Amino acid sequence: MLTTKSNTFNVHMRVQVLCKRTGSNVNVAEWNEDLDTVVAEHRGSALIERHVDASGPSLSGFATKADATLDNDARFSIVSTTKFTP
Repeated sequence: MLTTKSNTFNVHMRVQVLCKRTGSNVNVAEWNEDLDTVVAEHRGSALIERHVDASGPSLSGFATKADATLDNDARFSIVSTTKFTP
């Protein structure tokens, strides 16, 4: 969650599919640049909109709760996506 006054975010991403080498003594938590490979990559952006679910159960009596937040009732929608192709 971000603390901001905006409810629209443009998120830029670079996503990779990684392939680990196979073997009996392979540490899956450790990346080995010489043996492991990047199989695929996607670069792009997504326009995401945040809104409050008006039917959320925690909204009843929200105005009277001093420490209440809307974090549990926040919903996100992907408005558009763009693929970067250099």
